[in-house]
Amino acid sequence: MGLANVTVLVVLALGGAQAKQTKRVKRPAQAAKMIQAKLTLGQPVQLGSVAVVPIESTLPLSREEYMTLFEAMKLGVVKVIEVQGGGEVNDVEVENNGTRPILLLAGELLLGGQQDRIVAKDCIVAPHERRRVPVFCVEHGRWNGTPAFQAADTLVVAGVRATASESQDQTKVWAKVAETNGKAKAAPSTGTIRGTLNDPTVKKNADRLLAEMKAKFHQSGKTVGMIFWLNGKVESADIFGNPNLFAHNRDKLLKSYSVDAQLAPHSKKTSVDQKVCSQFLADIVKAGRSRGERSAMGNTFRLQDGAIAGYESGNRSFSGGLASPSSVIGGSPGGLGHGTYHPKDKKGGG
Repeated sequence: MGLANVTVLVVLALGGAQAKQTKRVKRPAQAAKMIQAKLTLGQPVQLGSVAVVPIESTLPLSREEYMTLFEAMKLGVVKVIEVQGGGEVNDVEVENNGTRPILLLAGELLLGGQQDRIVAKDCIVAPHERRRVPVFCVEHGRWNGTPAFQAADTLVVAGVRATASESQDQTKVWAKVAETNGKAKAAPSTGTIRGTLNDPTVKKNADRLLAEMKAKFHQSGKTVGMIFWLNGKVESADIFGNPNLFAHNRDKLLKSYSVDAQLAPHSKKTSVDQKVCSQFLADIVKAGRSRGERSAMGNTFRLQDGAIAGYESGNRSFSGGLASPSSVIGGSPGGLGHGTYHPKDKKGGG
């Protein structure tokens, strides 16, 4: 069945000055139908109360070849360090010595430094560029250590991730980390989110669920994202500019889903309703957008109305995925990186 979303994706832009004017954009109905016709849902992978549904596109949504932070670290082409001169809570420095732009996702966990951090919002660091990237502290009680960070290749749980990207408030992020550790009955001495991620019970059950999901999730060369289903409801969706970028981010998303499942208040197995998922994607395509930020680290758009909340991010050529019908049919909008969405009545879960 033809679906919805991909060519519209997103953009919460990254670090920089906000645009002075908020321009609300709405996709023409005919263009939305053409975009929906390019998208399909794959076969759900369900394990108890948790399921993931692949999202496939018959054409790439962007041809920009971004690297993930973890990929860049494995290749040795990126450094993430504290700001020179003693460090700052809400900024780190990222140096990209590679030949491709690096896409950092909101909620991505950075370990080490003076304290553990998460990326505050989707950011793009261009090749051969060094710049500050906005972050939030997720370890309230430590300010010592080495200057360098390592990428954990994971996203924090949905609630912390959403609080960071939507509130942009350090105090609220600390409160959400404490709340999350409380749910896991974890009490780390420094208040770090690692308290939840490394809790023996949470980790054991999450690792088992993750291994099962990875074994059963068979992505095609057209898979660009997935929907997360928990306890009989759509929790969220993440969509990427092309299948390669999705493939490099898939496991970190699955890992975050597996931890979210351990923190859910109850477990209820309800089979995935493909009609509900299809409507969710259709709503994403139809929703109005407004520019969030335009900066040297990319453009961001927020979903502005309807049943969906979320944002989309990409490089400076990205214009919210609002391509004309002819360009949707014949190619792909420039620069899309990543879009993340959830039902409007959910504040990011967690």
